[in-house]
This record gives sequence, structure tokens and C-alpha cells, in this order.
Amino acid sequence: MEELLENLDVSQYYPFLKGIYDVSPALKPLMDFKVAERLFSFDRDFPKYRENKLRCRKEIDKYYLEHNLSDTTVSAVNKLIVENLCYCYPDFFQLEKKEDYFSLKCFLTAEEIIFFSDYNRVANDFYLNLFDALTCQIQEDLSIWQSAQEKEWLAAIYFCCPNNWRAEQKIGRDFADVHFSVPGMQKWFSGSLSMLHGLIKKGPFERFNWELKDTDRLNLYPEGDVPSVTLQEKMFVRVERQLLKGLPDCDAVLFIVRTYIYDLGTLEAEKIQSLIKGLNSMSSDSLKYKGLSTVKADILNFLEKLVTSGAIFSDS
Repeated sequence: MEELLENLDVSQYYPFLKGIYDVSPALKPLMDFKVAERLFSFDRDFPKYRENKLRCRKEIDKYYLEHNLSDTTVSAVNKLIVENLCYCYPDFFQLEKKEDYFSLKCFLTAEEIIFFSDYNRVANDFYLNLFDALTCQIQEDLSIWQSAQEKEWLAAIYFCCPNNWRAEQKIGRDFADVHFSVPGMQKWFSGSLSMLHGLIKKGPFERFNWELKDTDRLNLYPEGDVPSVTLQEKMFVRVERQLLKGLPDCDAVLFIVRTYIYDLGTLEAEKIQSLIKGLNSMSSDSLKYKGLSTVKADILNFLEKLVTSGAIFSDS
């Protein structure tokens, strides 16, 4: 694995550089052919994400749930993933058609996934199905939004990097129910079905989320109440890069999320100053939702010291 990944840099995304915290969909079409076709990314941090997913699989019912997911949709999603991985990363994935099954060789994990023509059943006892197996070969988390009969709902979710939310509170619900607690999202609820139809027919699209954290753990599944952020010696900015790929033939959207975590002490002064502006732009409701209400002043002071201390360096 190490030899395959050693020359791959970790991608850098800094959506906070505009200095404004915004929860609007802000969907950006991916027009560049290579970017649009490469739905998944791999880098030298792959072992950390893989280890996290294998830990989550020990309690898989927390992280992988389905609701009213049709065989047609899951087969189409799995086929898309397999074809995209083999096309974009031929050194990492190779597909062979056998007489009555398929063999997907995954060189990063040293696994061979045997699956059948329905693009769903697998020939082993470890993975529940092909969607489970494929999700464990990538660094991204996945979910599937389904539309039918003028309704839309979250039909599948496989998130091993949840950001202080529980999958069981999201699965099977529509866009408004999934995002009801997010300050500033309410104005988008009435047009959610039209938005989903647009995602299905066009795209793929890209959007970002970011927030400040006191930990660099990937998995923030809350066991109790969602904790407030506290000031630590090291602080981090957590960025989600989200890709939305429509599948018109089954009225569904594959939602692909990659989590990146950056140590604030490694960021240049310009980026820290943008974070200061972004934090100051958050509404009181957003600060409360992010667990930052009581610690905002302390974090701003921490960020200002980073800027003035001269200890900031670039890791790019």
C-alpha cells in the first residue's frame, strides 16, 4: 500500500478563505472533465481513513443504514463506483469478468471483492453487500438520496466520519427533516424537491462545509449530548468536500463526502485571518449549533496569537 500512495499528496481545500461562514447549498458545477470524472480521491492518508472505517464496521448499524432503497438504485450506484474507480485509478483497481461473477482486485487493501451480476451480492461473509465493500475501499463517506412520486428521502447512508450527528436520526427522512436543526437552512426547504431533481439531471456538483474543532478525530459520532468545543493547545479546522452525482435512470443522487482536518498551527497567516473573519461572521444560532458560543472569544484570541507569534508555517 505504501508504495502505491507515497507520491500522492494530500489535497488542500480552504473554503473559509472568503472570510464568510455560509450554510447555503452553494453548489458549483464541475465543468473540468478530469475533475468531473474523478469522483473519489486517494492520498497518503488512506491508511488512517481505512482504519477508521474498519473500526466503525465493528458497530456497523451505527454508521450504515438503508431505508426504502431499491435494488435498481443500489445496483446503479455500485456500478458507477466500480467503473469510476477502475477508470480513474487503474493502478489501484482492476475488474475482471468471470463466467458467472465479477472480480474486483483492490490493491490498496489487498482485497479481492467477488460480486455477482446484480451488482449487489458479494461472495464473502465479511461485507454485507457490494456497497459496504466499496465504501471500505475509499476515503470518502457515501449516501444516496432517492426521489419518487414527488417525494425525496435519504435512502442509504454510510458515514464513518459523522460530525456530531447520528445516522439513525437522518435515514429515511427528506431534506427538510435531515437539516431541520441547521441554522440558516430553513429557507431552502420549500424548494428541496426541485433542487434534487436539478442535481439528478445535471452535474456533478461540488460544495464545502467547514468549522473549527478541538480534535482531529475523523469519527465524531456523539455517544451522548453533542459536546461544546473547548480551547486546546492544538486546534483544527474541519473541512468537508461534498460531491453530488446524479443518476437520472433511477432518480437518485450519490452524495460523496471527504473529510479533511488541518492543524491550525500549520496554516499561513492569511488563512488564519480568513478564519477570524469567518468566525466573526457566524450568527449566534450558528455559534450555538457548532458548540462555539461560550468559547468564541477564547478561540479568536488563540487565532490572533497564531497570526502574531510568527510560528505559522506552510505545509503546502
